[in-house]
Amino acid sequence: MYGRFGFDYALPRRSPEPELENRVVGLVSASEAAQFGYKPAWYADHARRVADAKSRQEKWSAPMLGVLNGDGPSKVKGVDVPVGGCNAEARRILGRNTEGKPGDEGFVLHLEGTAGQLAEKDSRLRAVFAKWSECMAASGYYYRDPWQANGDPAFGADIASAAEIATATADVACRDKHNVNGVWVALQAAYQDQLIESNADALRRHGSATAGQLRHATNVLAGNR
Repeated sequence: MYGRFGFDYALPRRSPEPELENRVVGLVSASEAAQFGYKPAWYADHARRVADAKSRQEKWSAPMLGVLNGDGPSKVKGVDVPVGGCNAEARRILGRNTEGKPGDEGFVLHLEGTAGQLAEKDSRLRAVFAKWSECMAASGYYYRDPWQANGDPAFGADIASAAEIATATADVACRDKHNVNGVWVALQAAYQDQLIESNADALRRHGSATAGQLRHATNVLAGNR
């Protein structure tokens, strides 16, 4: 993409990404809590590799960023910059739409997030969160719900501290004591089922759009647009 604007930029070599864990209800494993606190097992190694890659990556110049995002001059070296920059042009070519509207690329994630929000507002989950909070307080940890513990700014280091591990271990024990995960997952699944049923047509459009994006991507990689 940058070739037509005369920029010479070597993309950094990417290492394989770890298999991501979708922790929709946060931490559930006592053994992982005892070793890694609130972080996935792969987190520290991945953070080191990301930091190393960033340290070796060339800086983007202001003109390059202007072409990438479309917020610079409308022409560069006599060539028209696409509306919205090269990022927007790539999305248009691939047929990408990530606004979370019915049928678009972000719609399934939007529904997943909505189900999570509905579950967390449900009085049944709020009740077990309250029991969990009381349980944590009995061990000297004061949080209103599991997410507040999981997102504690004190636990921001790449490697879990002793305090984070102790908190996470107590968290899992209190979850188990009051069946927090069981109630949480059941409510999430119930709301997801409702949303799937009420958005069936949009989900079918989403499937068709995804198939179309794969076709566009195959053509682009083959040099056809």
